[in-house]
Amino acid sequence: MPLTKNGHIESPPLSEHQWVDAYVALYHKLLESPGKIVLDELETAHRRIDSSLHRSSGSKGVNLSAFVYAAERLPPCLPLVKRIIIAPTEKVFVECGYGHVLDWERDGAHRRRRRAHFDGRDILAIFANSISDFDDLVPSLCAYQIEWNAMHRRLHASALGQAVAAGRMRASETAEEIRRLFGANTGDWGLFLRLWPDEWDMHLKAIADAPKKMIVERLPLRRGDFERSAAEWIDAVMNHFPDIDGETRPAYIVSSNTHSMANLISGYAFEHADEIIADALDEVIDDDDDYLRGYWRRLKYEDESLRRDFLYYALRAFLKRHPDRIPEKIAQEESVGLRRFTPDHLLHLEAQIIELHKIDPRRLDPCLGIWPTASAAGGIPSRRGRHRQGEALRHDGRQKDGAVVFNIDYPLGFSAYYVMKMILTRMKRVRGVFILGKSAAMIGRLGDIMIPEEVRDAHSGNLYRFRNVFSAGTIVPYLAETAVFDEQRTLTVRGTFLHSRYTVRDFRGADFTGIEMEAGPYLSALDEHLSGATARKSAVIAIAPAFPVGILHYTSDTPYNLRASLLSRRMGLTGLEATYACSRAILDAIRQGSGLHS
Repeated sequence: MPLTKNGHIESPPLSEHQWVDAYVALYHKLLESPGKIVLDELETAHRRIDSSLHRSSGSKGVNLSAFVYAAERLPPCLPLVKRIIIAPTEKVFVECGYGHVLDWERDGAHRRRRRAHFDGRDILAIFANSISDFDDLVPSLCAYQIEWNAMHRRLHASALGQAVAAGRMRASETAEEIRRLFGANTGDWGLFLRLWPDEWDMHLKAIADAPKKMIVERLPLRRGDFERSAAEWIDAVMNHFPDIDGETRPAYIVSSNTHSMANLISGYAFEHADEIIADALDEVIDDDDDYLRGYWRRLKYEDESLRRDFLYYALRAFLKRHPDRIPEKIAQEESVGLRRFTPDHLLHLEAQIIELHKIDPRRLDPCLGIWPTASAAGGIPSRRGRHRQGEALRHDGRQKDGAVVFNIDYPLGFSAYYVMKMILTRMKRVRGVFILGKSAAMIGRLGDIMIPEEVRDAHSGNLYRFRNVFSAGTIVPYLAETAVFDEQRTLTVRGTFLHSRYTVRDFRGADFTGIEMEAGPYLSALDEHLSGATARKSAVIAIAPAFPVGILHYTSDTPYNLRASLLSRRMGLTGLEATYACSRAILDAIRQGSGLHS
């Protein structure tokens, strides 16, 4: 081993993968039972990995897109926060002297369902549901602080910034000058302007006034805390649905979202299509002006087959403007067998139960069943040649023991392991497991669909191989514009910031085309359930259950192309066709399964 000039042993340079591992090891060591971090201590390690979501973090410029990405995944009160305290339960907060933090103001992130409460002054309490919360939070907080301070330096060094800091000028009055000062493009700037709708001037003044220096503290973790939390969640769900006996009811377990399957089976959007489009279109277009205006013109005059997906998108804006219509929509969902419940629990996940024998084929999405009253759907057409009898969905029994779909909102990272493990302990007659989520992809475009057959899990080191029930052929019939890539290899990482453009290059060189956070934990839970063995490490594992398993990812980020990534703009409609095509394919797989297991 070579020596330095001073005669000390010189360590070999770390590879890019090792720099990421060293970063993770550093903040976990600083947070050890219990521990705290002054975020300044992590900045060098954070900059060194040159995250694909936070490129050039070591420069003196402002990376506004990375700041917005991090800010949307952190509570909006963060400009006021000096100290972040993380624990698994309120009992731990109480034992450590913080009192009943659940009585504090609730302040969750826009793009994370993680439970968080703000004391109204400068302390933020965050509840962790798995180790992934730390791997998501710490790099996000570090990126946020780095870019806050970069903006502060630019403002502090200018007469304009000094005037904003002193309160002599409102930032909104000179927004264009600030944009040029930051060197931000118009796309990133538009997202930044919408970040704090009612408090933008106040928070820009805070950025101009002082740098950020946050402290992160982890309170004690007890062995089994995360698993107990997931067990309490599933107990609350099953108690809410006392008629659903997990011992006797055949179950299809789905992890997706809370809107697509509900919209596909309820028929609510089609029955109110004209009203939804007329009332909500202006708000939908205002959300992303140029992109959606062009999209709507194309749908209106050129491509009618995509209008139904736009209708589902418009429904969201319609219900936002008319919350009094939400009970009506829920009632229609319940009339076709779908019930919702979100436990008031630290694991903030909605669960849905769909009783297959109650589905009404007349209300199904036109791709999945006959739609007898096209006029009621406001002229939204079904795909030509895709009319299909929906009666097979009713074949799986009309009795109390008929099959159900157990659909859960997508959890974050390793919490997926605990959730799936608990569901599998309660639902004894599993007939299928279907996962729909997002991933970054090294090939294709935003919104394209990736179908993996191998998953490398960074948590366990395992390589999981399985027969994916889905293929390009099962998805293509539901698509007009989106590309599908099957027989892919996916990598489950610890956190979205925890890979660099160099590691992305290496992943691609090893034929890994997708990067995401949940497939590995889900397969780990499924492997343990099937084998009865404890968690395995660094093994090649073939998953071969008696029931079908399917994993579908739509592309939410392209690490090789920042201009097309979520850092540049929100997905909007980009992933909508993929989401609904995948959801239709899942329902079709369930339809086929219910027919085979009558």
